[in-house]
Amino acid sequence: AGAAPRRPFGSPFSRSFHRTRIARVVVLLSLLLFLAAAAGLLALLGRLLAALLRAGLAAAEKTHNDNLLEASLQRGDLTALAERRAEAKSLRHARARAGGLALLWAALVVVPPLVGAGQEVYALSSLLWLLPGRPVLPRRPASRP
Repeated sequence: AGAAPRRPFGSPFSRSFHRTRIARVVVLLSLLLFLAAAAGLLALLGRLLAALLRAGLAAAEKTHNDNLLEASLQRGDLTALAERRAEAKSLRHARARAGGLALLWAALVVVPPLVGAGQEVYALSSLLWLLPGRPVLPRRPASRP
């Protein structure tokens, strides 16, 4: 009985050709997953940095507002005192929100590698680039001359 003729290595009908092709696809997909994970990690770090900056700015504004509140109290200006107290409440809320978001972003950076899901979570986080971010500095109305 005659043996079937061997097909050359590069033939599209050989098994080794398909194994090599599958290996190339796997390598390409692994590279794409790595690039998406790197982009996601950068997106998470950017959001973390912005949240930390917002928390720092809110703390600085609260300190300034506390000084103005004390000055209003010493002068006996009840209207300014009420405005400063309302602004202090708003600043506390902004600082708490920024701090909470900073904790969330930090957890998304630190926890996934610890549980073995870093590459997948970071790759999904690359979608953050498509979402609009909040500005670090709050928008102030234009002052009138």
